[in-house]
Amino acid sequence: MFAEPMTMLTDYLLAVLAVWLGARLWRHSAEIRARTLLAASFCSIGFAALVGGTLHGFRPVLGDQAYALLWKFSVLAIGVTAFLFLASSAYASLRAGPRRGLLTMAIILLVVYVAWMVQHDEFIWVIVNYVPQVIVVLGLQVVQVYRGVAGAGWLVGGLLVTLAAAMIQVSGFAPHRHFNHNDLYHVVQMAGIVLLFRGGWLIGDYDG
Repeated sequence: MFAEPMTMLTDYLLAVLAVWLGARLWRHSAEIRARTLLAASFCSIGFAALVGGTLHGFRPVLGDQAYALLWKFSVLAIGVTAFLFLASSAYASLRAGPRRGLLTMAIILLVVYVAWMVQHDEFIWVIVNYVPQVIVVLGLQVVQVYRGVAGAGWLVGGLLVTLAAAMIQVSGFAPHRHFNHNDLYHVVQMAGIVLLFRGGWLIGDYDG
């Protein structure tokens, strides 16, 4: 028997959706770095969801060492996802000088996050790292909406849904005893990924 079958199923569905849309976006990138990085972030989300589903579903048969290793892979993949989101938005939104500054900051944050999470397991640190970077990306894309840049509105919608999904997961809100906060988070995040994909299909590298 699976430990948490619904959570495993929704995680796996999220993984399939993210990787499928990421592959489509990658083929459509045409050497546009903003799209390529966003596509890579989808694949990173998919990997994290695949590992997460395995953890939730197969916990009874995983040994402590295997569980701990998979958990590390999952939280590190989420950190990589945040970095790729930020890097994609830097290429889509900023001139060369500010872009280099933001990318440098993103790399430093990723290194610090990886070093910290190698020694820690609490999910709160994932949120502490992920949410502020999503908010920065959201701010950049709001500016792009003001500029009238194609795709920015879809990205703003996707980022808002992503933040809502994160808040649902942190809140622990469970609509049903067989559909908990993790399950709802996965479903809401799937909607966010679809919106981000629509935006990613339209964006290009900033040429201002």
